[in-house]
Amino acid sequence: MDQDQSEMESRLNDVLSRIAMETQEIKELEQQLTDGQILANEALKRDLEGVISGLQQYLKSLRAQTSKAQVNAQNLQAENQSLRRHLKDTQRHYRRLEEQATAHTQLMTAQQDDLSVLHSEAASLRDGQVHMEAELQHLREELDRQSDQCLLQQTIRDLQTRLERFTSETPDHSSSLRVEDLSRSKSQALDQSLSEGRYRNLHRLNRKVQELRRVMCETESLTGEQRLWAVHRVKELNCSVERLKGRLEDGEARSELTEVQAEVDRARTKTRTESRCKAGAETRLRTRPEREEAPRSRAPVRLTTVSVGSGATLDSGLDLHLLSSPERAKTTGAAGNWHYRTRGAKEQHHHQHQHHLTETDPSEEGGSTEAEPAGGAHTQDEKKRLRAETEKLQRALRKHRRVLGVCEEVWCVEQTLMKRRAELREAQRLLQEAHSSIAKARHEAEEWARRAKDSATCLQRTQLQLR
Repeated sequence: MDQDQSEMESRLNDVLSRIAMETQEIKELEQQLTDGQILANEALKRDLEGVISGLQQYLKSLRAQTSKAQVNAQNLQAENQSLRRHLKDTQRHYRRLEEQATAHTQLMTAQQDDLSVLHSEAASLRDGQVHMEAELQHLREELDRQSDQCLLQQTIRDLQTRLERFTSETPDHSSSLRVEDLSRSKSQALDQSLSEGRYRNLHRLNRKVQELRRVMCETESLTGEQRLWAVHRVKELNCSVERLKGRLEDGEARSELTEVQAEVDRARTKTRTESRCKAGAETRLRTRPEREEAPRSRAPVRLTTVSVGSGATLDSGLDLHLLSSPERAKTTGAAGNWHYRTRGAKEQHHHQHQHHLTETDPSEEGGSTEAEPAGGAHTQDEKKRLRAETEKLQRALRKHRRVLGVCEEVWCVEQTLMKRRAELREAQRLLQEAHSSIAKARHEAEEWARRAKDSATCLQRTQLQLR
């Protein structure tokens, strides 16, 4: 047991010696570690101080950049809001321009339709005007021809009066033969003047009168309802038509109207002159002595030289009735239409007149006194007929003025349409400018949005680096 204790003590001493040695080694190691750690710590400290100073400088620069980026972001947001407001305004203006363009397009379409209708009406009016002018010229020529016929009829009546006076004074056989020869020559002259060619001319003239009546009916209807419709459409299209109506009396229209009025005045003057000549001829026939022999011998020569163009007819086949005359029969057509007698009535009247001219009875007393009232009645008929023709010319003149008024209104409509087209072109130009402005604004907005996105990305990166 003592041995064990000694062994254990020896072992304990060995352990204690080992512990002391190890403790000494540990102290030496600790001393070595402390010196190296101090050096390492100092180096690490120096490194850390450099890193910290660099990080502080970098942080300062990042803070400056962040503040600058925030300012830029605020500016970009303000600009973005202003661009959005401008975009909204531009879109509203674009929609308004589109609505205006649609309205202008619809208005232009309606105006083009109205213009096509008015062009067709103007073409029909021009055609009617041409027909009316041609018929008016024909009526003027017919009026001149009728004046020549009136002179020829007056000459025939004078010769008939002389024949009747001569037969009443010399009822012998030779005078009867001479009267028969004169009557025969007069009948031949009248038959020659009333040939088939003359009847064909009268028939053709009647056809022209019918055509003129149809044209006048169309013109009257056109200048009635359709003219009112055209005026209404013109007033709707442009309110300035009323101010432009003063251009109706332009140079050409005034010259034409002056010429027609001059023709009417000449016709009136000629009618008055013929009336005075007829009255003077009747007075001379009443007061002339019945002792002239030379005119009696020259009477057949004057009768045989009657031409077809100036035949001894009562009228030239026209026998037109005016509605405003109270002495004419009532008509059933529209206002402004011309009515005429039928061919049978004209031929019957003409044959009665021819029979009245060719009928000479040598035994009839007072023939001259009966011929003079017939001549006066015929003169009154001629006056009435010429007055009716003058009134017809005046009516044609009025219708011509109405046609010119419609043509002037059509011209006003064309001017209005030209103005509307100019306005439409201006609106299209403004619309194109608005489109270009919208495209430019969109491009700028996209550019600013891209910049704002880049700024936001930079801010996020900076925040991540700061964290």
